[in-house]
Amino acid sequence: SGGAEMRLSCSTRNDMQPNASGGLLASGATDPHYSLSGPINNPVTAAVVVNPSTYPANGPWLRDSASLASQWIGPIENFDSRSYPGSAGNYDYVLTVTAEAGDTVSGRWASDNTSNILLNAVSTSNSITSRTSSDFNSWHPFTITGFGLGTNTITFRVNNESDGPTGLRVEFVTPEPAGLFLVGAALAGAGLVARRRKSQG
Repeated sequence: SGGAEMRLSCSTRNDMQPNASGGLLASGATDPHYSLSGPINNPVTAAVVVNPSTYPANGPWLRDSASLASQWIGPIENFDSRSYPGSAGNYDYVLTVTAEAGDTVSGRWASDNTSNILLNAVSTSNSITSRTSSDFNSWHPFTITGFGLGTNTITFRVNNESDGPTGLRVEFVTPEPAGLFLVGAALAGAGLVARRRKSQG
């Protein structure tokens, strides 16, 4: 065997219910997969599902119809208006997973505003930097490499450039049925499962 590919399964998507029903979390529900920290003026601790029927989740952000597999998460459920006082700064959405050395993860994401992905607190080559509406109204692919053996953290660091709405939407690639299973230690109870596909050789 050689390198391996670790892909988070459907049950790990940031908006999926951590139970057998596999349904989407309700608006305002806390996402159990992520821990969230915000800027000093907005010290949030939990990521919640943003109300999909109100601004900006119903536009200009990617609408639910862009994919039935995911929703937006953010520091609050309802932004109500274009103003969100004290919200400018960085928001770190952190997933904790276990992996084997050489594993990779793929998927797609969108954010308001710019964002980058860190692996174990080190920036990867994945970033959204256009500073335009394309940051949050279109998908951006990512591939994360360089996992170490054992516990790893994946951080989606979203920069909110002004006191307005901010959010994150992530989907991980669903693997083929074949493969070995890895369970993210910190998220096993929330249904976080990763699959590895060993290369032949």
